[in-house]
Amino acid sequence: MESLKCDFQFDSIDHNLENINHKKTLLWILHADKVPPHIGISVDGLFFSLKVRGKDEFLPTDKLVNLLRSKKIASVLVELRIRLTLEELTEKYNHFDCARDLKSSCLVPVNQLINSNSKISRLKELLDILQVKKQINRVFGLNLAETYKGIPYYTTEQIELRLKKLKHVEG
Repeated sequence: MESLKCDFQFDSIDHNLENINHKKTLLWILHADKVPPHIGISVDGLFFSLKVRGKDEFLPTDKLVNLLRSKKIASVLVELRIRLTLEELTEKYNHFDCARDLKSSCLVPVNQLINSNSKISRLKELLDILQVKKQINRVFGLNLAETYKGIPYYTTEQIELRLKKLKHVEG
């Protein structure tokens, strides 16, 4: 995957997960080296994400980290300066049942929570906005290749194809 063009490059990535404050608002980029990656969000040590087969809600982040380590899933955790509450995440995710298309992808609830003024379709766009607004505090990495610099380039068509493929596998 290193041959893919980098769409969003992180300034620096801390590989010491012991430095993460799980009480903060964290943007989770799972399969960070894949096209497209999967994203979720956590506050107060509880993770939420929208998936084709449903959603993760109230998943303890320590359990998620252990799962990512055991499955060697390349992941990036972005600590945000934005402070969200568990109530806000719960309320937002109550509006969704699963990821179906671009209107209900894993990005949609996360974007609505942290960037309510803008419609975006790719993670790069959200990261660009967060960077411009200086809302990215720190970035952490897990199971990343030494050559990993950032999010690979992908299109909205690739997101749709991935969702269709996952629906077919689940069906």
